[in-house]
Amino acid sequence: MARKRIFQIKSVLGGASALAYTGQKGQFLASIAIDPESNNDTSASNIQDLSSGIITPVRYASFASTNLVAAPMWMLTTPINSNVYIYDAGGKLTSYPSTLTTTSSATIGTATSGAGNGAYYYNNYLWLFTATNVTRYGPLSDSPALINSSWTGSSYTGTSGGLGLTALTNTTYPSIYNFTYPNHAAHLHYGKLYVCDFKNGIGYIHFIKTITATVLGDTNDGSKYNALALPEGYYPFDIESYGSDLIIVCSQVGTSSTIKPGKGMLFFWDTFSSKPYRGIELPDTYGTALLTHNGIPYVWSGAIGRGVRLSRYFGGNELNQVEYFEDGTPPSAGAVDSLGNRLAWGGITNYPSTIAGVYSKGFVSPKLPGDSLNQIGRISGTGTIPVVTVIKYVQENNNVPIFGWRTDTPAEYGLEGSNGEQSSVTFGSIFRSEVVNIGQPFQISKIRFPFSKQMVSGVSIVPKVMVDDEVSTTTLDTINPTNDSGKYNAVRNVSINGEHNFFIELAFEGTIHLSINLPITVELEVIED
Repeated sequence: MARKRIFQIKSVLGGASALAYTGQKGQFLASIAIDPESNNDTSASNIQDLSSGIITPVRYASFASTNLVAAPMWMLTTPINSNVYIYDAGGKLTSYPSTLTTTSSATIGTATSGAGNGAYYYNNYLWLFTATNVTRYGPLSDSPALINSSWTGSSYTGTSGGLGLTALTNTTYPSIYNFTYPNHAAHLHYGKLYVCDFKNGIGYIHFIKTITATVLGDTNDGSKYNALALPEGYYPFDIESYGSDLIIVCSQVGTSSTIKPGKGMLFFWDTFSSKPYRGIELPDTYGTALLTHNGIPYVWSGAIGRGVRLSRYFGGNELNQVEYFEDGTPPSAGAVDSLGNRLAWGGITNYPSTIAGVYSKGFVSPKLPGDSLNQIGRISGTGTIPVVTVIKYVQENNNVPIFGWRTDTPAEYGLEGSNGEQSSVTFGSIFRSEVVNIGQPFQISKIRFPFSKQMVSGVSIVPKVMVDDEVSTTTLDTINPTNDSGKYNAVRNVSINGEHNFFIELAFEGTIHLSINLPITVELEVIED
């Protein structure tokens, strides 16, 4: 005897589930380059041009050129012009126009001994931190040029010289997947540009301060080496504002790849005292990135190559965990950003396949759930050991970030942007539904996939049904114009048997945008023992 049942996927706004076999309402098992907040068709001027709320694939196109021959580490924009600047691990500074096109990119030059150690725009200049010094590029408002030794050199002016400070230290920070965390991350706070450093077992915070005599930023105004010395043994990885104070995220760095050296720390500093006024121990070995988002500090931590934790600070002496997932490794200081109510960062996923890309928490719009975790973009590189090295929201009229990456074998580097339909770019998006636990033998007979619009040429979506913890996989007829011409939904009559559970996978492989609408309906029979 068999009992008929109908199962429906009604929502994906809950994001990826933290657990394999159970989740909250609207959650799913996993995804790659799926963004429910993205629109279904950027060429439309109707309902399809609004945020979809459904299973919407997203894709990026590479705009890197031969100018990019090392991992992009920092992405900078300024109020002086509309350029996007990239400072890479080879010390090269490259400029891209606001259109983010390869043909118009230009190599500005290379900072002496630069390795992408840190970078920030401040007072008419791009400050490019190198191993032991700083190269500045400017003044941006008038005939900019690279000025080396801007940290240790003397007689600072708007077009030459330096700040006359003690040299920075080129301390080696930890590496993941042959990518080394930068050792001189910087942050602008109340008119001063603060920078991380580590020397002889002590972490230091220095600052640059300039004022205007004739041209913006042309005069040194008390820049200082060793504005703060941290407790011994803590490497500063990133700095962020917390009201009028600063937060510094630090890690202890050991010599063993198997033994933990100790836990990371958050230090709170009022910017004028000789030591931090508060320290909070992190739950993980390494704290690597900070971001104050809508007034709330967030910190990324984890173990190198073994998971990422996102936490937030509301005050007092404790952190509140927001998210934890086993894949990947905590991002670097240059690989986190936010827009609206959404946080975004570079990460690595190992399921359903190993790929680097962009994770997000929440949505840009406050009307959507604030705690949804999604993987919203993937790199185009196919080499081994992929890492997203930088991410930033740079375009005023675009709700998607720009991100850069590297791979190991072969050694590849890239920058990804999203501009319109990009019809020449193939989707590589994957969606896996929640696991439906039946708990006894069953047989699936029909599945209906509604579309967000009528089928058009260039669409190719491969549906699969995976049963009994992926022991068996059945690939259904591809959703495309050949099988579903002129339709608004695809019906697949099947006969798929399972013993206790199943889920559905959708692999988007075409060049034209078509979202899968909801609900997806599955008809099955439960077979009585």
